Amino acid sequence: MSSMNKIILIFIVLISTNTIKADSITITADEWCPYNCSSTDENKGFMIDLFTLVFNKAGHTVEYLISKSYEKAIINVRNNQYNAIVGVTKEEVPDFIIPETPLAYSHDVIIIAKNSTWEYISEKSLEKVILGGVKNYEYDLPIQRYIDQNKHKKELIQIVSGNRSLEYNLKKLRYQYITALIDNQLAIKYHYAQKNEPFPFKIAKTLEIYSLYIAFSPKNPKSKAYAQILSHGINELRGTKEMAGILKKYGLTEDIIISPQ
Repeated sequence: MSSMNKIILIFIVLISTNTIKADSITITADEWCPYNCSSTDENKGFMIDLFTLVFNKAGHTVEYLISKSYEKAIINVRNNQYNAIVGVTKEEVPDFIIPETPLAYSHDVIIIAKNSTWEYISEKSLEKVILGGVKNYEYDLPIQRYIDQNKHKKELIQIVSGNRSLEYNLKKLRYQYITALIDNQLAIKYHYAQKNEPFPFKIAKTLEIYSLYIAFSPKNPKSKAYAQILSHGINELRGTKEMAGILKKYGLTEDIIISPQ
């Protein structure tokens, strides 16, 4: 075989190998800006942007699809209809393949009307409000225990689901269908920043910091490899202009989002 033919053969083998390794990875969740926004938006959320950058660099393509609800997203990824779900905690999906490196650290808050005199002392004090939340979200342990015990009592707990759960709950709080709401502080503030509106409530309680992950389907044999790619890629991006540029689009900085505060 001539040298030229050998070169051509090697080139064909390399192309074939890369084609085999290149996967189209599907990722889903309900809309939760700025972590993951609408799949039709130019800015799809900083976790989606970081995930896409890491996997594009590894030779893969990424398809992001919004789920009708968080509950549905978990079910679809658990069944490997989609490869990954964005913005979860380890407690929410203990059977999923979780990367070593979180994509964000954050915390929940309980917000109330500005004229409310209610204070959070313990879970017992929650009996004095109608608390709003989102189905299948995992909250601070004492509050989660209270929700689990009272979720069928509409006079105490009102849990919603759907793609715009936060927006719906904020409206319910505004019109006093609920009198307290627990959700992610960053998501709440980003909601009003995008609308150029002042934050109309007050924070009654700031809860403990927790880690947020993009987790992979337990039924996909490639999930462990994907998790390793994501952890390695995020660690490589830390401190770079690429990461700073992505976070800047959402008014965020690395020291707030990627490091515990």
